[in-house]
Amino acid sequence: MPQTKNSMNTMLNRCKDFYRDNKTQIKLIEEFRNTYTSNETIDWYIKESFLYKVVNRAFRTKDITLWYLFRYYIIDLCKQLEQVHKKQNIQTNLKLYRGQPFILTDELEYLKSNIGGLFSNNGFLSTSKDFNIAKLFGQDALHTDQFNPAIFEITVDGSNLQNTIFVDIEKYNVSSGEREVLFNP
Repeated sequence: MPQTKNSMNTMLNRCKDFYRDNKTQIKLIEEFRNTYTSNETIDWYIKESFLYKVVNRAFRTKDITLWYLFRYYIIDLCKQLEQVHKKQNIQTNLKLYRGQPFILTDELEYLKSNIGGLFSNNGFLSTSKDFNIAKLFGQDALHTDQFNPAIFEITVDGSNLQNTIFVDIEKYNVSSGEREVLFNP
């Protein structure tokens, strides 16, 4: 997919339209336009700014139009995650957790029946090395017949990582305390 200055401007103009009443986000959009470089995509992702919200929505809803519109940033983020991943030295199993406030009951039952099996995700997957952090993200949800909160325990085999791209991004976001590990789609 082409990644040009024009594609960046189109992406940012769409963001400005979407956030036109939010001065904080408009300021971040202009900061991005004026200062962004491809080696700081992880930094921009963890700010949980306009990019984080819209990119995650695009993947969650499988909106191909938004994927294409945000290709400029998505391509850079995938590349940077891959580069940083190659430099990591993880040789042991890594236990991670993900708290999710709402998951469809049917989907949760399917996942329970597939413990130890493969897991596929259609976007960037944020996890934590700290169970209690994941618990914070998974609580405060209303339990209904259709939706349930869930905390996933994910074990990553450190000796077999050829096809699993993930990055310990704790060093990018020291102040959050989330001990976050981010997986590429």
